[in-house]
Amino acid sequence: MHKKSSLKARRILFLPKYAHNAASTRYRVIQYIPYLKSLNIDCAVVPLLSEAYLKVKFKTGKTLYFEILKGFLKRIWVVLWAAKYDLVVIYCEALPYFPAILEKYLKLRRIPYVFDFDDAIFHAYGQHKYWIVRWVFRKKIGVVVGGARQVVAGNRYLAQYAEALNSNVRIIPTVVDTNRYPEKKYTVSAKNKFTIGWIGSPSTAVYLKTIGKILQQFSRDHDVRIILVGSGPINIPNLTLEIRQWAENTEIRDIQDFDVGIMPLPDTLWARGKCGFKLIQYMACGLPVIASCIGANKEIIDNNKNGFLVESSEEWYNALAALYKDVNLRKSMGSAGRLKAIQQYSLQSVAHSLSLLLTGAIEK
Repeated sequence: MHKKSSLKARRILFLPKYAHNAASTRYRVIQYIPYLKSLNIDCAVVPLLSEAYLKVKFKTGKTLYFEILKGFLKRIWVVLWAAKYDLVVIYCEALPYFPAILEKYLKLRRIPYVFDFDDAIFHAYGQHKYWIVRWVFRKKIGVVVGGARQVVAGNRYLAQYAEALNSNVRIIPTVVDTNRYPEKKYTVSAKNKFTIGWIGSPSTAVYLKTIGKILQQFSRDHDVRIILVGSGPINIPNLTLEIRQWAENTEIRDIQDFDVGIMPLPDTLWARGKCGFKLIQYMACGLPVIASCIGANKEIIDNNKNGFLVESSEEWYNALAALYKDVNLRKSMGSAGRLKAIQQYSLQSVAHSLSLLLTGAIEK
Protein backbone atom coordinates (compact mmCIF):
# COMPACT_ATOMS: atom_id res chain seq x y z
CA MET A 1 0.00 0.00 0.00
CA HIS A 2 1.29 3.46 -0.89
CA LYS A 3 2.02 5.92 1.84
CA LYS A 4 -0.06 9.03 1.44
CA SER A 5 2.98 11.29 1.61
CA SER A 6 4.42 9.64 -1.51
CA LEU A 7 1.29 10.62 -3.46
CA LYS A 8 1.01 14.20 -2.22
CA ALA A 9 -0.11 16.73 -4.83
CA ARG A 10 -0.74 14.11 -7.53
CA ARG A 11 -3.37 15.35 -9.98
CA ILE A 12 -4.92 13.19 -12.69
CA LEU A 13 -7.23 14.32 -15.48
CA PHE A 14 -9.59 11.64 -16.83
CA LEU A 15 -11.04 12.18 -20.32
CA PRO A 16 -13.81 9.63 -20.97
CA LYS A 17 -15.87 9.78 -24.12
CA TYR A 18 -19.25 9.83 -22.39
CA ALA A 19 -20.77 11.25 -19.22
CA HIS A 20 -21.74 9.29 -16.09
CA ASN A 21 -24.61 7.24 -17.52
CA ALA A 22 -22.36 5.38 -19.95
CA ALA A 23 -21.20 2.06 -18.49
CA SER A 24 -17.65 2.60 -19.76
CA THR A 25 -17.36 5.85 -17.80
CA ARG A 26 -18.91 4.52 -14.60
CA TYR A 27 -16.96 1.29 -14.50
CA ARG A 28 -13.60 2.25 -16.01
CA VAL A 29 -13.31 5.68 -14.41
CA ILE A 30 -15.81 6.91 -11.84
CA GLN A 31 -15.94 3.89 -9.53
CA TYR A 32 -12.16 4.23 -8.93
CA ILE A 33 -12.28 7.89 -7.90
CA PRO A 34 -13.05 7.37 -4.17
CA TYR A 35 -10.17 4.90 -3.85
CA LEU A 36 -7.75 7.20 -5.66
CA LYS A 37 -8.82 10.14 -3.52
CA SER A 38 -8.11 8.06 -0.41
CA LEU A 39 -4.51 7.94 -1.65
CA ASN A 40 -4.37 11.75 -1.92
CA ILE A 41 -4.75 11.72 -5.68
CA ASP A 42 -6.89 14.58 -6.92
CA CYS A 43 -9.07 13.48 -9.83
CA ALA A 44 -10.87 15.54 -12.46
CA VAL A 45 -13.29 13.77 -14.81
CA VAL A 46 -14.23 15.72 -17.94
CA PRO A 47 -16.33 13.73 -20.46
CA LEU A 48 -16.45 14.62 -24.13
CA LEU A 49 -20.20 14.11 -24.59
CA SER A 50 -22.83 15.23 -22.12
CA GLU A 51 -25.66 13.42 -20.33
CA ALA A 52 -28.10 15.29 -22.61
CA TYR A 53 -26.41 13.75 -25.65
CA LEU A 54 -26.56 10.26 -24.14
CA LYS A 55 -30.18 10.56 -23.07
CA VAL A 56 -31.39 11.49 -26.54
CA LYS A 57 -29.09 8.99 -28.27
CA PHE A 58 -30.27 6.06 -26.14
CA LYS A 59 -33.96 7.00 -26.25
CA THR A 60 -34.41 8.06 -29.85
CA GLY A 61 -31.20 7.17 -31.67
CA LYS A 62 -30.86 10.80 -32.78
CA THR A 63 -27.54 12.63 -32.69
CA LEU A 64 -27.32 16.07 -31.07
CA TYR A 65 -24.68 17.71 -33.23
CA PHE A 66 -24.66 20.89 -31.16
CA GLU A 67 -23.71 18.79 -28.11
CA ILE A 68 -20.89 17.22 -30.14
CA LEU A 69 -19.60 20.66 -31.14
CA LYS A 70 -19.73 21.85 -27.51
CA GLY A 71 -17.96 18.72 -26.40
CA PHE A 72 -15.19 19.11 -28.97
CA LEU A 73 -14.55 22.75 -28.04
CA LYS A 74 -14.53 21.94 -24.33
CA ARG A 75 -12.19 18.98 -24.87
CA ILE A 76 -9.72 21.14 -26.81
CA TRP A 77 -9.78 23.79 -24.08
CA VAL A 78 -9.24 21.26 -21.29
CA VAL A 79 -6.29 19.63 -23.06
CA LEU A 80 -4.68 22.99 -23.79
CA TRP A 81 -4.60 23.58 -20.03
CA ALA A 82 -3.61 20.02 -19.10
CA ALA A 83 -0.14 21.02 -17.92
CA LYS A 84 -1.53 21.60 -14.42
CA TYR A 85 -2.06 17.83 -14.11
CA ASP A 86 0.57 15.18 -13.45
CA LEU A 87 -1.13 12.70 -15.76
CA VAL A 88 -3.92 12.55 -18.33
CA VAL A 89 -5.95 9.37 -18.88
CA ILE A 90 -7.57 9.24 -22.32
CA TYR A 91 -10.38 6.77 -22.84
CA CYS A 92 -10.18 5.48 -26.45
CA GLU A 93 -9.28 8.80 -28.12
CA ALA A 94 -9.41 12.49 -27.34
CA LEU A 95 -11.55 13.42 -30.37
CA PRO A 96 -13.32 10.70 -32.41
CA TYR A 97 -13.15 11.04 -36.19
CA PHE A 98 -10.57 13.78 -35.84
CA PRO A 99 -6.79 13.69 -36.25
CA ALA A 100 -4.74 12.87 -33.15
CA ILE A 101 -3.71 16.49 -32.64
CA LEU A 102 -4.55 16.61 -28.94
CA GLU A 103 -2.57 13.48 -28.16
CA LYS A 104 0.34 14.88 -30.18
CA TYR A 105 0.04 18.15 -28.28
CA LEU A 106 0.34 16.31 -24.95
CA LYS A 107 3.39 14.48 -26.26
CA LEU A 108 4.95 17.75 -27.46
CA ARG A 109 4.35 19.44 -24.11
CA ARG A 110 5.74 16.37 -22.32
CA ILE A 111 2.50 15.84 -20.44
CA PRO A 112 2.28 12.06 -19.87
CA TYR A 113 -0.91 10.30 -20.85
CA VAL A 114 -2.34 6.83 -20.32
CA PHE A 115 -4.36 5.35 -23.16
CA ASP A 116 -7.26 3.21 -21.91
CA PHE A 117 -9.51 1.22 -24.24
CA ASP A 118 -12.07 -1.56 -23.97
CA ASP A 119 -13.27 -1.71 -27.57
CA ALA A 120 -11.45 -2.50 -30.82
CA ILE A 121 -11.58 1.10 -31.98
CA PHE A 122 -8.76 0.43 -34.43
CA HIS A 123 -11.26 -1.73 -36.32
CA ALA A 124 -13.86 1.05 -36.22
CA TYR A 125 -11.59 3.00 -38.54
CA GLY A 126 -9.90 0.11 -40.33
CA GLN A 127 -13.20 -1.61 -41.19
CA HIS A 128 -15.23 1.56 -41.85
CA LYS A 129 -17.62 1.41 -44.80
CA TYR A 130 -16.25 4.60 -46.34
CA TRP A 131 -12.79 4.38 -47.92
CA ILE A 132 -12.01 8.01 -47.13
CA VAL A 133 -12.45 7.33 -43.37
CA ARG A 134 -10.29 4.21 -43.62
CA TRP A 135 -7.57 6.15 -45.42
CA VAL A 136 -7.58 9.35 -43.32
CA PHE A 137 -7.57 7.54 -39.97
CA ARG A 138 -5.62 4.42 -40.95
CA LYS A 139 -2.73 5.27 -38.61
CA LYS A 140 -4.53 7.33 -35.95
CA ILE A 141 -4.98 4.77 -33.17
CA GLY A 142 -1.47 3.46 -33.72
CA VAL A 143 -0.11 6.98 -33.21
CA VAL A 144 -2.17 7.46 -30.04
CA VAL A 145 -1.14 4.09 -28.61
CA GLY A 146 2.50 4.59 -29.52
CA GLY A 147 2.66 7.99 -27.85
CA ALA A 148 1.19 6.86 -24.52
CA ARG A 149 3.38 6.44 -21.46
CA GLN A 150 1.18 3.50 -20.45
CA VAL A 151 -1.57 1.56 -22.23
CA VAL A 152 -4.44 -0.11 -20.40
CA ALA A 153 -6.35 -2.71 -22.42
CA GLY A 154 -9.64 -4.27 -21.42
CA ASN A 155 -8.76 -7.75 -22.69
CA ARG A 156 -6.04 -9.86 -24.30
CA TYR A 157 -7.15 -9.22 -27.90
CA LEU A 158 -6.80 -5.46 -27.43
CA ALA A 159 -3.52 -5.88 -25.57
CA GLN A 160 -2.02 -7.87 -28.44
CA TYR A 161 -2.75 -5.00 -30.81
CA ALA A 162 -1.22 -2.46 -28.43
CA GLU A 163 1.91 -4.52 -27.68
CA ALA A 164 3.06 -4.14 -31.27
CA LEU A 165 3.11 -0.37 -30.76
CA ASN A 166 4.00 0.19 -27.12
CA SER A 167 6.12 -1.79 -24.65
CA ASN A 168 4.09 -0.66 -21.61
CA VAL A 169 0.78 -2.48 -21.92
CA ARG A 170 -1.31 -3.82 -19.05
CA ILE A 171 -4.61 -5.72 -19.14
CA ILE A 172 -7.18 -4.40 -16.69
CA PRO A 173 -10.70 -5.72 -17.32
CA THR A 174 -13.83 -3.70 -16.71
CA VAL A 175 -14.87 -4.72 -13.21
CA VAL A 176 -17.71 -4.25 -10.73
CA ASP A 177 -17.93 -3.50 -7.04
CA THR A 178 -19.10 -6.96 -5.97
CA ASN A 179 -20.19 -5.57 -2.59
CA ARG A 180 -22.98 -3.82 -4.49
CA TYR A 181 -24.04 -6.98 -6.31
CA PRO A 182 -25.90 -9.38 -3.97
CA GLU A 183 -25.88 -13.05 -4.90
CA LYS A 184 -29.14 -14.38 -6.29
CA LYS A 185 -30.89 -16.86 -4.02
CA TYR A 186 -32.15 -19.96 -5.80
CA THR A 187 -34.63 -22.39 -4.29
CA VAL A 188 -35.44 -25.85 -5.62
CA SER A 189 -39.14 -25.14 -5.16
CA ALA A 190 -39.00 -21.90 -7.14
CA LYS A 191 -42.29 -21.42 -8.97
CA ASN A 192 -41.36 -18.35 -10.97
CA LYS A 193 -41.19 -18.62 -14.73
CA PHE A 194 -37.70 -19.40 -16.05
CA THR A 195 -36.23 -16.07 -17.12
CA ILE A 196 -33.63 -15.50 -19.82
CA GLY A 197 -32.03 -12.09 -19.40
CA TRP A 198 -29.84 -9.66 -21.28
CA ILE A 199 -28.52 -6.19 -20.38
CA GLY A 200 -26.83 -3.70 -22.67
CA SER A 201 -27.50 -0.74 -24.94
CA PRO A 202 -29.34 -0.22 -28.24
CA SER A 203 -26.05 -0.45 -30.13
CA THR A 204 -25.39 -4.00 -28.89
CA ALA A 205 -29.01 -5.19 -28.85
CA VAL A 206 -28.69 -6.03 -32.55
CA TYR A 207 -26.60 -9.06 -31.56
CA LEU A 208 -29.71 -10.62 -30.02
CA LYS A 209 -31.05 -11.13 -33.52
CA THR A 210 -28.25 -13.63 -34.18
CA ILE A 211 -30.05 -16.03 -31.83
CA GLY A 212 -33.58 -14.89 -32.61
CA LYS A 213 -34.64 -18.23 -34.09
CA ILE A 214 -33.18 -20.13 -31.14
CA LEU A 215 -35.11 -18.00 -28.67
CA GLN A 216 -38.27 -18.44 -30.75
CA GLN A 217 -37.96 -22.22 -30.73
CA PHE A 218 -37.05 -22.40 -27.05
CA SER A 219 -40.01 -20.19 -26.13
CA ARG A 220 -42.35 -22.44 -28.07
CA ASP A 221 -41.03 -25.53 -26.31
CA HIS A 222 -40.78 -24.13 -22.75
CA ASP A 223 -42.58 -21.78 -20.40
CA VAL A 224 -40.16 -18.86 -20.26
CA ARG A 225 -39.97 -15.10 -20.24
CA ILE A 226 -37.26 -12.98 -21.81
CA ILE A 227 -36.17 -9.71 -20.23
CA LEU A 228 -34.06 -7.16 -22.11
CA VAL A 229 -32.65 -4.25 -20.11
CA GLY A 230 -31.48 -1.18 -22.01
CA SER A 231 -32.07 -2.58 -25.50
CA GLY A 232 -34.58 0.03 -26.54
CA PRO A 233 -37.25 -1.01 -29.05
CA ILE A 234 -36.30 -4.23 -30.81
CA ASN A 235 -38.39 -6.56 -32.89
CA ILE A 236 -37.70 -10.27 -33.06
CA PRO A 237 -40.64 -11.90 -34.88
CA ASN A 238 -42.85 -14.35 -32.97
CA LEU A 239 -41.15 -13.59 -29.66
CA THR A 240 -42.62 -11.87 -26.64
CA LEU A 241 -40.05 -9.64 -24.99
CA GLU A 242 -40.20 -7.73 -21.72
CA ILE A 243 -38.17 -4.61 -22.48
CA ARG A 244 -37.07 -2.54 -19.50
CA GLN A 245 -35.51 0.88 -19.59
CA TRP A 246 -32.04 0.93 -18.11
CA ALA A 247 -31.50 2.97 -14.94
CA GLU A 248 -28.47 3.00 -12.69
CA ASN A 249 -30.53 2.51 -9.54
CA THR A 250 -32.40 -0.53 -10.93
CA GLU A 251 -29.87 -2.37 -13.13
CA ILE A 252 -28.72 -4.75 -10.39
CA ARG A 253 -32.28 -5.49 -9.32
CA ASP A 254 -33.18 -6.15 -12.95
CA ILE A 255 -30.30 -8.63 -13.32
CA GLN A 256 -31.45 -10.35 -10.13
CA ASP A 257 -34.71 -11.14 -11.96
CA PHE A 258 -32.82 -13.29 -14.49
CA ASP A 259 -32.25 -17.03 -14.12
CA VAL A 260 -29.54 -16.99 -16.78
CA GLY A 261 -27.62 -14.15 -18.41
CA ILE A 262 -26.86 -14.35 -22.11
CA MET A 263 -24.33 -12.68 -24.41
CA PRO A 264 -24.62 -13.57 -28.09
CA LEU A 265 -21.99 -12.16 -30.46
CA PRO A 266 -21.27 -12.54 -34.16
CA ASP A 267 -17.77 -13.68 -35.11
CA THR A 268 -16.46 -10.34 -36.38
CA LEU A 269 -13.25 -8.41 -35.74
CA TRP A 270 -15.17 -5.79 -33.77
CA ALA A 271 -16.90 -8.43 -31.62
CA ARG A 272 -13.57 -10.09 -30.82
CA GLY A 273 -12.55 -6.88 -29.06
CA LYS A 274 -15.58 -6.92 -26.75
CA CYS A 275 -14.68 -7.24 -23.07
CA GLY A 276 -17.63 -9.34 -21.89
CA PHE A 277 -18.70 -6.83 -19.25
CA LYS A 278 -22.30 -8.00 -19.11
CA LEU A 279 -21.01 -11.50 -18.26
CA ILE A 280 -19.14 -10.03 -15.31
CA GLN A 281 -22.32 -8.29 -14.13
CA TYR A 282 -24.31 -11.53 -14.41
CA MET A 283 -21.64 -13.53 -12.59
CA ALA A 284 -21.33 -10.96 -9.81
CA CYS A 285 -25.05 -11.54 -9.16
CA GLY A 286 -24.51 -15.29 -8.97
CA LEU A 287 -26.09 -16.12 -12.33
CA PRO A 288 -25.04 -18.86 -14.73
CA VAL A 289 -24.12 -17.47 -18.14
CA ILE A 290 -24.31 -18.51 -21.77
CA ALA A 291 -22.24 -16.72 -24.37
CA SER A 292 -20.82 -17.02 -27.85
CA CYS A 293 -17.38 -18.62 -27.85
CA ILE A 294 -15.62 -15.45 -29.01
CA GLY A 295 -12.95 -13.11 -27.68
CA ALA A 296 -12.88 -12.27 -23.98
CA ASN A 297 -15.89 -14.50 -23.36
CA LYS A 298 -13.48 -17.44 -23.53
CA GLU A 299 -11.39 -15.96 -20.71
CA ILE A 300 -14.33 -15.07 -18.48
CA ILE A 301 -16.33 -18.29 -18.78
CA ASP A 302 -14.95 -21.60 -17.55
CA ASN A 303 -17.02 -23.84 -19.81
CA ASN A 304 -19.42 -26.16 -17.97
CA LYS A 305 -18.31 -24.69 -14.63
CA ASN A 306 -19.71 -21.17 -14.34
CA GLY A 307 -21.56 -21.20 -17.64
CA PHE A 308 -21.58 -22.39 -21.22
CA LEU A 309 -19.53 -21.28 -24.21
CA VAL A 310 -21.54 -22.05 -27.32
CA GLU A 311 -21.05 -21.89 -31.08
CA SER A 312 -23.96 -23.58 -32.84
CA SER A 313 -27.72 -23.13 -32.60
CA GLU A 314 -27.96 -26.60 -31.10
CA GLU A 315 -25.46 -25.70 -28.36
CA TRP A 316 -27.41 -22.53 -27.51
CA TYR A 317 -30.63 -24.53 -27.24
CA ASN A 318 -29.09 -27.33 -25.17
CA ALA A 319 -27.44 -24.91 -22.75
CA LEU A 320 -30.72 -23.11 -22.14
CA ALA A 321 -32.51 -26.45 -21.71
CA ALA A 322 -29.95 -27.71 -19.18
CA LEU A 323 -30.42 -24.66 -16.97
CA TYR A 324 -34.19 -24.64 -17.46
CA LYS A 325 -34.47 -28.18 -16.11
CA ASP A 326 -32.02 -27.97 -13.22
CA VAL A 327 -32.24 -25.32 -10.50
CA ASN A 328 -29.26 -26.85 -8.70
CA LEU A 329 -27.15 -26.45 -11.84
CA ARG A 330 -28.10 -22.79 -11.97
CA LYS A 331 -27.08 -22.40 -8.35
CA SER A 332 -23.75 -24.21 -8.64
CA MET A 333 -22.76 -22.40 -11.83
CA GLY A 334 -23.90 -19.11 -10.40
CA SER A 335 -21.84 -19.60 -7.23
CA ALA A 336 -18.75 -20.50 -9.27
CA GLY A 337 -19.25 -17.44 -11.43
CA ARG A 338 -19.63 -15.13 -8.46
CA LEU A 339 -16.44 -16.50 -6.90
CA LYS A 340 -14.53 -15.81 -10.11
CA ALA A 341 -16.03 -12.32 -10.32
CA ILE A 342 -14.87 -11.57 -6.76
CA GLN A 343 -11.38 -12.95 -7.35
CA GLN A 344 -10.66 -11.56 -10.83
CA TYR A 345 -13.28 -9.03 -11.90
CA SER A 346 -14.03 -6.98 -8.80
CA LEU A 347 -13.18 -3.42 -7.89
CA GLN A 348 -11.68 -4.79 -4.68
CA SER A 349 -9.23 -7.01 -6.61
CA VAL A 350 -8.17 -4.39 -9.16
CA ALA A 351 -8.25 -0.91 -7.59
CA HIS A 352 -4.84 -1.11 -5.92
CA SER A 353 -3.20 -2.39 -9.11
CA LEU A 354 -4.69 0.48 -11.09
CA SER A 355 -3.45 3.03 -8.55
CA LEU A 356 0.07 1.60 -8.82
CA LEU A 357 -0.12 1.74 -12.60
CA LEU A 358 -1.23 5.39 -12.63
CA THR A 359 1.31 6.60 -10.09
CA GLY A 360 3.97 4.58 -11.87
CA ALA A 361 3.10 6.35 -15.14
CA ILE A 362 3.62 9.69 -13.39
CA GLU A 363 6.97 8.70 -11.96
CA LYS A 364 8.49 7.13 -15.11
